[in-house]
Amino acid sequence: MPKKGESQGSVYYDKTKKKWIAQYYEQDKETGKKIRRTKVLKTEDEAKKVLKAIMYQKSNPIYIAKNRIPLGELMKANIKRKFDMNKVSKGQYRRVNETIALIYRTSQIVDKRIDELTSEEIQTYLNSMKHYSNSYIKKIFSEINQAFTYASNKGYLTEENPMKEVIKPKSLKKDKLVRALTIEEQQAFSRYIMKTTPETEPYKNVSLIQMFTGMRVGEALALQIRNIDLKHNVINITNSLTTDEDGNVIIGDTTKTYPRRKKHTSS
Repeated sequence: MPKKGESQGSVYYDKTKKKWIAQYYEQDKETGKKIRRTKVLKTEDEAKKVLKAIMYQKSNPIYIAKNRIPLGELMKANIKRKFDMNKVSKGQYRRVNETIALIYRTSQIVDKRIDELTSEEIQTYLNSMKHYSNSYIKKIFSEINQAFTYASNKGYLTEENPMKEVIKPKSLKKDKLVRALTIEEQQAFSRYIMKTTPETEPYKNVSLIQMFTGMRVGEALALQIRNIDLKHNVINITNSLTTDEDGNVIIGDTTKTYPRRKKHTSS
């Protein structure tokens, strides 16, 4: 076994683990003491590459500051970065933070440094969430994956992105099927709703608009007089109801996809 140097680190084979070890030292910011760190790799070549990257990055102030960041802080920083760049809406920002809060409540991986988390630990956590819906699992997987992708692209990781080996598990719950109305059901509903008044059925007009144009409920509820062109039988969809970062209902500046027009054709 080669001598383990404290300055440049070392690579050696561990007969017990049957793995190659890249060993190096870091200085604790609070105590100033040197702390021994090790990375366990499958081959000698991988260990040498990792050690070389670490030795190079130890002198890089960005790496020093970011490679030690806990996963939870990285996820929060990543969505805040997107929000500041106007890549996500206030409602999306709130919903993503709710997903991150769920990860905080259900696992301690959020407190672990990104350079220490392994694919096995992440996979074990995701597997433990199989009692949640596929929708929730997808959101959790996405936030962890996006955080590591960001860290990898920025050079905060010395090894490969651990998410490359992580598989999104399938929920134990069955997906809820959303069934559309049959023609007969739609006709029956139309006959009923047309006989009512807005006083007895407050959402009469909204229901009819949705049924005959295909609008989403948030788009129908956000309609204003300026959106309706009776002369040309056109409704311009430019806004939709959404929520802000505090969960308050507001009229958003855009629709879910893009502004569009709905033209009504008289039969």
